[in-house]
Amino acid sequence: MWAGPLATWLLAELGAEVTKVENAVRPDGLRGQPFLFAALDRGKTHADLDLRDDAAQGELRALIAAADVLVDSFSPRVMPNLGLGAEALARLNPSLVHVAIPAFPAGSPQRSWGAYGTGVHAFCGLGDLGGERYAAPAVTYPDPLAGLAGLRAVVHGLLAAPGAVHVDASLVDAVAPLAPWAGPAGLGRAIEPVAEHLATALRERGFFDEDGLPSSPLVLDWPR
Repeated sequence: MWAGPLATWLLAELGAEVTKVENAVRPDGLRGQPFLFAALDRGKTHADLDLRDDAAQGELRALIAAADVLVDSFSPRVMPNLGLGAEALARLNPSLVHVAIPAFPAGSPQRSWGAYGTGVHAFCGLGDLGGERYAAPAVTYPDPLAGLAGLRAVVHGLLAAPGAVHVDASLVDAVAPLAPWAGPAGLGRAIEPVAEHLATALRERGFFDEDGLPSSPLVLDWPR
């Protein structure tokens, strides 16, 4: 909901020219929280594009062709459905850095699922207080953590070798170090409601080192 807007607002604060693509017919759901929307919309220009329209899709492609970075917060099926999968984006802009912020990581069976931060919190077992007691988070913290991870992914992509770059920064990736199944003990066993195959997917992506500890920092340390 607000991971992508946070990442792009931070980029705007760092001097990037940020264009927010939004459709007035179906506006950003974050507008339901006016204060938060206004805070994360500062410094951005807007492109009102209804992507059901061919002309609007052409305008979007023109924006992507001229951009350095594309950030999306969709589930993974959306961009290919728009004809903007990884190969199409690379053809459109051979030097584009594409950062996707889905809910679940590549390689997990939940990859195509959509979820808010509160859903990821619950799925990862972070609301389990023990004794069959559960709690929702006071704030949807997976979103800002994923936004910071998205910013780091953008910088990683910009510093990478020339050529199109695709980086995932999922909400599950962002909260994985906090989950009860993280660490040497947790990763070796299945913990409900987190299935073992999700932990395995994170291991295979190199998110945890050989000791089962997180191998990737969450926050970009930006030098002054």
